[in-house]
Amino acid sequence: MQLVLNFEPDRNTGRNEPFITLSHSQILIQSYSPKKKILINEKHYKNPIGPGMPIVMRIIASEGLYIININEGDNLFYYQNAYPHWSINRVEVFGYIYNVLFNEMSDKCQKLTSNITEAKLDANTKRIEKQLNSRSEVIIRGKTPDIFRENITINFLHAAIKWNETLGNTVFQMNLTRNSVCIDSYTNGFWIKLKSEVTNICSNHQSLKENEQIKLSLTFKNSSVWYILETKEDVFENHVGLDIPISLSQYIQVRNSFFINLRDVNSKTHDKNRS
Repeated sequence: MQLVLNFEPDRNTGRNEPFITLSHSQILIQSYSPKKKILINEKHYKNPIGPGMPIVMRIIASEGLYIININEGDNLFYYQNAYPHWSINRVEVFGYIYNVLFNEMSDKCQKLTSNITEAKLDANTKRIEKQLNSRSEVIIRGKTPDIFRENITINFLHAAIKWNETLGNTVFQMNLTRNSVCIDSYTNGFWIKLKSEVTNICSNHQSLKENEQIKLSLTFKNSSVWYILETKEDVFENHVGLDIPISLSQYIQVRNSFFINLRDVNSKTHDKNRS
C-alpha cells in the first residue's frame, strides 16, 4: 500500500514555499499489482492536514483491509488484495516532512496502539526459531479428516507465513493423500520438479483411514527430506531430494488441524536407523 498526502499549492508566498489550502489537498491511497506490474485500486480522500500541523497516523492492517486514522479523526477504510498484510516487512516515510517517529520511539504512538491486539500466528503455522539442519527433526501429529476429500498439505516456507503464488519461496510442499505422498519445491512462479518433468515426486503407501491418528517424522540430511509416516498399524519411510536448502525455512504451515513439534536429534542415531 502506498499512501500519499498531497498538498496542492493555491498561491506562492514569495519565499519559494507554496501556501497550502485544505480545499486543494487530498490523500491518495493505491497498491501495486505484482501480476500486472502497475498501480491499482486508487482511492482519494480529503486531506485533513493543514500546513504546519503535526501528523499522527495509525494504520491497522488485517486480511484485505487497512484502517487508517489521522490525528484521531474519522477512520479511512482501504480494501486491497494485491499483497497479504503479513508480507509487509518495512515502512518508509519520505517527502516534505521532519522528525518522523515510529511506535517504539513515540510515547503518543505507543498510547494509541496500546489497546490493539498484537497479531499472532494461527494454530496451523509455526515459526522456526532455530535454523533447520541435519540434526533437526520435525514431528507432525494429528487425525486424518472424517471425509478424505482434500490433501493434508504441509508447507516449509521462506519469506512467507502462508503459501502464496507470488511471495516468498516454498522450500518444499508435502501433499499427503489417502494413499500417496507428493513433494515439490516452488519458486519464481513454478514448481521445480514439475517443471523439470521429474517423475518420482510421489510415493504410494497403505491407504489411510478416515479419522485416523497419524504421526509424520521429518529429518534432513544430504540435501534431502527423510520422512516416516506412522499409523497404528503401518509405517512408511522414504526420502526425496530438495531443490531449495532446508536451512532457508522460516515457517511451517499445515492446512489441517495438526500439532507441530521441532527438536534437535542425535545425528548418529538417525544414521544407524537409515543404514
